[in-house]
Formats: sequence, C-alpha cells, structure tokens
Amino acid sequence: MICNSRKQRQLNNLVKITNQKLSSNEGFLDPQILRLKSKIQTLVDELRFVMGKTRLRKVLGSLAFVLSISIGTSNGQQFAEPVINSFGIQNTNTADLFSDFDFVDLDGDGDFDLVGSSKYYDTSELEDDPLYAGPVVVYLENNGTPESANFLPAVPISNNITWGFEEVVLDGYLSSINAVDIDGDGDFDLLITHGELYAYGDSNGNDYSAPNVLIYIENTGTPTVPLFESVVINPFGINLSAIDYPGSPYTYSAYRFIDFSDIDNDGDLDILGSIIDDVSSKENGNYSATRIYYCENSGTSESPSFEEAEFDLFGLTELVPGFSLSLSSIDLDMDGDLDLVTNQYIYSDYCDYCSEVYYIENSGNAEEANFVEGVIAPFNLISSQDIYAHNTKFSDIDSDGDYDAFHMDLIYVIFDDDESNVYYQENITPSGLHYETDRSKKKLTKIVDALGREVNHTNNQILFHIYDDGSVEKKFIVE
Repeated sequence: MICNSRKQRQLNNLVKITNQKLSSNEGFLDPQILRLKSKIQTLVDELRFVMGKTRLRKVLGSLAFVLSISIGTSNGQQFAEPVINSFGIQNTNTADLFSDFDFVDLDGDGDFDLVGSSKYYDTSELEDDPLYAGPVVVYLENNGTPESANFLPAVPISNNITWGFEEVVLDGYLSSINAVDIDGDGDFDLLITHGELYAYGDSNGNDYSAPNVLIYIENTGTPTVPLFESVVINPFGINLSAIDYPGSPYTYSAYRFIDFSDIDNDGDLDILGSIIDDVSSKENGNYSATRIYYCENSGTSESPSFEEAEFDLFGLTELVPGFSLSLSSIDLDMDGDLDLVTNQYIYSDYCDYCSEVYYIENSGNAEEANFVEGVIAPFNLISSQDIYAHNTKFSDIDSDGDYDAFHMDLIYVIFDDDESNVYYQENITPSGLHYETDRSKKKLTKIVDALGREVNHTNNQILFHIYDDGSVEKKFIVE
C-alpha cells in the first residue's frame, strides 16, 4: 500500500511536469518529454488495477490522447478525409433545407434513413414564402442497403399534423431533432427543439408563445409504416426555457440542444442538454461558454417523466468554451459506455470564429458516467472553415461496426442562404489505427498531430501520416 501510494504521488508529479513542458514547448515532443511519457506509461501499467480506469483518466486528463498513453480497453479512432454530400444527401432546396438531422431506420428495412428539422416554419406561409415554406421535418429515405447507402430526395412528413392552433410560427435560428422511441412502443418518435414558438388561435381563441420549446410528434404508426399526426408542446414535464445555471447572471435563451440517451443504463432515456452562459474570470475576462446538464427520467421507458435539470454531475464541472451547436452521446471509443461530442462555435488558435468538434470521454462505465477534460478535434475529425459553423452527428452508415461522422455546414442558417453541404468522414479504424509498411503505391495527403490539427512540422512530435487510400501511419521522428 505504501509503495502504491508513493507511485501515485510520482504519477501526479510526472503529469504536472509533463503538462508544463508541453506548454513551454508549444506542444512539441522533445526527447525529455518522451522520457517522461515512458515513465508515466510504466506507472499507469503498474497502477491500473490499483487506481482503476476512472481515477487514472482523471489524473492523466488530455495527456492520455496527446501522448497516446494506453489505459484499459478504450480504442482511439481515425477518420478519413471529408467528402461532400455523399450517398445522395442533398440540402440545396430552400423548401427542403434542414438545420439539424438524425439517422434512424424509420421504415424498418434494416438501413439508416435521415430525418431533418427546419430552421423556420409558418403554417400561413406554406404556399407563398419559400423561406418559410419548408416542413417542420423532412425525411430522406435510404433506398440503398445497410452497407451502401443511397438517399432519395427530401419529402415532408409533418405538413398534415394537428397543432391545435390556427397558425403556428417557429423561429429562433437553430433547431435540433432526436429520433428515439421515447414511449417504448417499438417505433421511432420525433422530438424537436426550436428557439421560439408563436401560436395563434386555439380552440378557445387564445394565443401562446414561448422560447426554447420542445415539440413531440408521436409515431402512431408502426415500425415499418410510420405515421405522424399531432403535436404536444413541452411534453413529459420538460421546460427548456426554465433551465438556468444557479447563480449565473445571464444565460442565453437560444442555442439549447438536448440529447436523449440512457446515460445511467437503467433502461429508459434520460436527457443531457446544453446551455450558453456568460461567465467571467480573472484570466480570460468576460466570455461565453457551454454548460452541460442532466435531467433524469424518473418515469419508465413507456411513460417518461423528467426531473429538474442538474448541473456539475458526472464530472461535467468544466466549462466548454464557445457556443454549442450540437450535442451527441455516443460510444466513440468503443469501450462500452457513452461519451459526449459537441460542436463548439468559438475563436481559438485553430480557427477564427468557426466551429470545432469537442470530444469528452467517459472514463467511468455504462452505469456510472465520469467525464474527463475535453479534447478538441481528435481522430482527424474536421473543424469548419473560415466563419462557418458545423453540427456533427454519427452513424454506422456503412454497417462495418463503427461510427462514421457527418458534419452539416450551417452557413444557410447564418446567412439565410439556399444551400448547405453535408461532409462525410468514414471511420477507417474499427479496431484501432492501421499501420502500413508498403507505401510505394499510395500518396501522402495530410499530416496531423495527436489533436487532429494539420501540421508542417516533421520532427519531435507524434504525427499521423494520412494517405490517399485511407491508411494511416503513426510516426515520431527525432531531430
């Protein structure tokens, strides 16, 4: 016990020293840092069954990814270069544009279809104004196969639903969509968030308006023949507009995203959500950041009921810099628990006012989540370019056992443009990085560092050489 305690102190000290060295070296790995890495890996191997994966992840933080330190069974992933509008996905018709999307087998034929939620909607303008003429939800059927997707043009699946009002207007810049079986009846329902709702003339002649609404469209059909007929506003005790961080002087009303997932593995769907908060610190002054909250489902899988939002749970005490544009829970490292992926709109060293993928690993387990410090754009996941913004979703679109990445360009949301691109990055490492020895017939296309940033440096740091055939080589060249 005394020996292990001493080793734990040594590990803490080595991590602190290594982080200081990395900071002073601006991320470059000189021989001294490599020696420190070797010592850290040795201590991690010796302490793995004493401290456990959760505590080790907490101690190491982002060093686990930056230095590729192995802990337990989590698997680093690698994504190929992006391809635009693959599989027939089109988002170029004003009436069919969507600002968020989800992949789901809506028709029960064994492959993933796509559903998208609109930016604007006005029941009184459906025939007159192209900008507002789009449906609340569009559906792109996949008429390919589970291994080779092919999406048909978008069709509306929400034009004939009953709202309970004579006129309904949805606004607020961004929307989000979750396609999940929220009522446990074996088919997929739709849950959509919008920044603003204005509804006029209910059965008693009353009007209604609210920010940050959740719209529930139940699937009253079957798993193979879906049917969407009516809307419930803010169901299951959910009131997104009432969620604020305790003691915060100001919280943005817009940009609120939620994700339905069984984060505690108890058989029903809980909520993880994000809000944007104005914060202040002595080091950084005033700035905007994202806070992540949790709403437990205290009901059942068939009859959900959500508790009030709780912050600072599961290790999610750190602020995520920037405005969140999406939030997904996914087992990205394939270790059996759900990690978090957001897309943050931010000014940083890597891009000027663009959005970046932000990965927050779950170092706990399926029943007891514990999230560690986030990492920007790991695994070659792309950030948006210039001032553009992306949201990011994942799906095993090619049915090869891993999650592929899709990033939607939100340029039309910002500038009311009439087209938007969807970028696809295939996950090329279902079992870890591929190492190739014969490079005679392939061409080097890109070199990235451990955080997925493209670099020109070739010495004294861990680099990933990406070739045109999708293969990846991990290299370290000593100067």
